[in-house]
This record gives sequence, structure tokens and C-alpha cells, in this order.
Amino acid sequence: KSPGNKKTKEEKRQERAARSKRNAIDLTVLTGDLQGLPRAGTELGYTKDSCISRVLREEVMDSLPENSYLRYNRRGGVIEIGNAWLLFVNFGVGRAHHKYRNEFKYDGKMVTFTINPSRYEDGELLQNLLIPEDSSMYRKTVLLFLRGSSKDKYVHCGEVKCNSN
Repeated sequence: KSPGNKKTKEEKRQERAARSKRNAIDLTVLTGDLQGLPRAGTELGYTKDSCISRVLREEVMDSLPENSYLRYNRRGGVIEIGNAWLLFVNFGVGRAHHKYRNEFKYDGKMVTFTINPSRYEDGELLQNLLIPEDSSMYRKTVLLFLRGSSKDKYVHCGEVKCNSN
């Protein structure tokens, strides 16, 4: 690596070439083990991948073809799998956090978070959250994962319900 641990153009090109030869697995075709989730409050890991692999069963992860990877927007906070939505909320400081209004309310019993409905995944999640619980329409489970900053592990918080929007 070059000074400052930054990748050179050649290193980046080689990574892109290696990725293009790998199999992308769309997360919407995989279902999570919603009955076998860790208890709410469990720390899962520093990455979204670590949370996703805990929601999907170990057997599912082990059965993926060699040279494959899970395709999803790694920069987004909303990820859809076959039977659930995964919502990742960061609390922290810095340039990226000033545009989001993520906060705890009512002694931590409620969390507010920002959804950008112009983003496809965010809009779909919002529509899903707005389906009444007593509706005959299918409503996917929404699981919440929180962390204080990128230096903290994500904590599985359980299922989300929408109180207001």
C-alpha cells in the first residue's frame, strides 16, 4: 500500500477485477431465520455483514457458492432480505451524522430515525411500516440494529413497529 495506507490505482483496479469474477447473491432471494434470532440487546459485530449473517442461518451462509458475495448497498441503512427488512441506525458525531435525526426518546423506549423516501429501499421500508398490523396485507418484519459510532459493534434491538411518521 502507498503511504497513509491508501490503495494505489493498480490495487483498486485489481480489486474491481477480482470482484467482477465473483457471483453476486441478491439478498432478497434469501430468507432470515426470524425464530432463531439472537436476543435483543446482543452485540453482533462491527459490520452489516456480521448482522446479516446472524439473521440468515449459518447453513444458508455455508451453502452459498464459493466465490460469491452478498449484494446490497453497503452505504445504506436499509436492507431488504426475502422475509424481512434490516434497519441500521448509527448514532454519532461528524459530518455524516448532522443530516440524520436519529435519537432516543422516552428513556430509550423509542428511537427516531431518518428515512429518505426518494431512495427506493427507504421508500419501500416506509410503505411496509405503514401497513397496519391488523391488515390482511403481507407486512415484512423489520429488525433494528443500532450502534453508537463506527467504532462500536451493532446491537440487535429486535422488531420495529412504527408509532408515527
